[in-house]
Formats: sequence, structure tokens, C-alpha cells
Amino acid sequence: MVKKVIRKVLVISGLMISLGISHAHAGVIEVSGNVSGAWSTGNTYIVTSTVTVPLGLKLTVEPGVMVKFSTNTSLIIAGELIAIGTLNGTITFTSNNTSPQQGDWNNIKF
Repeated sequence: MVKKVIRKVLVISGLMISLGISHAHAGVIEVSGNVSGAWSTGNTYIVTSTVTVPLGLKLTVEPGVMVKFSTNTSLIIAGELIAIGTLNGTITFTSNNTSPQQGDWNNIKF
């Protein structure tokens, strides 16, 4: 009997995610659609429409990354998410609105 194992990792103290890049300038990168790979330290990633990490793929978010979600967007993890921050390199998931409020964006779903 062969067992299929899918590893999903979410570390609340710091999250790591890597998404597809559609537009980049001055450390601000807009992402949408299917993604995998790594989001690099020091950059801000703007989720402009729902982002999915497909089954069998991995997204790594490095320490020091900020992820901002536009209204009604989500991060859906069908594959693997690795997000491990540090004391000096936290990972932040927040709203892209000027004055972030609870409910500005949808969720991170596994």
C-alpha cells in the first residue's frame, strides 16, 4: 500500500510564502493566480487577486517579507506553505488598505 503524504506547514510566529510575480518595482511586487517558489526578504508582496499554491508545489516566504491583501482576496494552499519568521525578520500578513481593518481581506486557507 502506497501512502501519499502532503505536508502543509504554517508557523504563526512568522510565515514564509512565494507567489507568482506579475509586476515589480522598488521592492513592491504584485502577485495573483497560481504561484510557487520564494518571496524574498525585504520585499512587500501585494495580492491583487486570489493566489493559489497548487497541489505538489511549495511557496516559501522568507523572514522580513510583508504580504498585503487587496479587498476580497485570499491565499489558498493546496500544496505547501513554508513561512518561518525570526525575531528580527518577522513576516506580516495584512490588508493593503491605508487603514487596515478586520475583514479587509478574506483568509489563508489550507
